Amino acid sequence: MRVYIDTSVINGLLADDAPEIQAKTKAFFQRVQKGEFELFVSKLVHDEINATPDHVRRALLLGIFSNYTFNLLEPLDSTVELAEKYVKKGAIPAKSYPDALHIAYAASHGIEVLVSWNFKHIVKHKTRMLVGQVNAQRGLRGVDLCSPEEI
Repeated sequence: MRVYIDTSVINGLLADDAPEIQAKTKAFFQRVQKGEFELFVSKLVHDEINATPDHVRRALLLGIFSNYTFNLLEPLDSTVELAEKYVKKGAIPAKSYPDALHIAYAASHGIEVLVSWNFKHIVKHKTRMLVGQVNAQRGLRGVDLCSPEEI
């Protein structure tokens, strides 16, 4: 199964302050190591990690990329346009445009699942419904928006 992960999932591996999230994220990555999932990320994930102000945490997060195989998705012409459609439709607030971009990367590349710990904007019913509507109108495959424990 092809799975796009956003930055929150990588952060989940280091979530010492949230042991339940950390344990569920580690269980997800154990399944990755077993070959159950093919992981995809975008440059946006790298940019968000590189913007981490704590240089020690940033180094730890970047180090995760050497422990797993991540396929890097390049933006397509439709990626930005699709993210803008999600915002215009009300699936994602304009101030959280990067969240719309994460979804658009997955959708524009035909990735089946986007995994995130972002329950505020990504992993929620309203977002699933509106993203599904936009994708259907554009003839795109649906993207299942779920948490690491749901998959």
